[in-house]
Amino acid sequence: MKRTFLLLICLVAPLISRAQAGISQTYHHSWELSTGFPCLLSVMYPPGTGNSAIEAEKEGQKLATVFFPNLSFSYQYRFSRRWEVGARINVHGFIYTRSQYPQNPSGSYDWKANPEKTVAYESRGIVPSVFARFIWLPREKIQMYSSLGVGFYVNKGTSLSRVAPDFIPIGLHFGKDHFYGIAELSIGSAGTGLLMGLGYRL
Repeated sequence: MKRTFLLLICLVAPLISRAQAGISQTYHHSWELSTGFPCLLSVMYPPGTGNSAIEAEKEGQKLATVFFPNLSFSYQYRFSRRWEVGARINVHGFIYTRSQYPQNPSGSYDWKANPEKTVAYESRGIVPSVFARFIWLPREKIQMYSSLGVGFYVNKGTSLSRVAPDFIPIGLHFGKDHFYGIAELSIGSAGTGLLMGLGYRL
């Protein structure tokens, strides 16, 4: 009887261990720092007149942009195996040049001529946001998720302020224990395109 019991333990123990390997340890608090291309609203509404690049071209103006990478800092609280809520703040900066081109007698603009004048502007933006995150692959070494929230975009260079979505259709955390890497595809106030960073959880 004892031999049968010990044999049963030897058979079941590896199965239990293998099942537990796929279960992520639950951490309740996490902090993340990431960087990437800034929010699209910064590109759509450059400083100077506050109008868009398309509207500026109708007035005979060409825009050139040098951007500084977006920095995003966030805090998440994990209240279940698959759900987190969090708050994020993003900061970014741009340097724009706005060049005015001469107008032809026909009314069109001569884009091949030298600009009549060029003015440089500095833009600094800040975007606080709140969001909810659903972890649809909660593994120990790798987690995949999607998040949706809302942010408030404020740009000092254009005096522009408006509500903006905070949407990450797919995100990836890779790493075990406290420190982990971050890769996210972002559309909205968190940034545009691929964001990369590091996180810490406890």
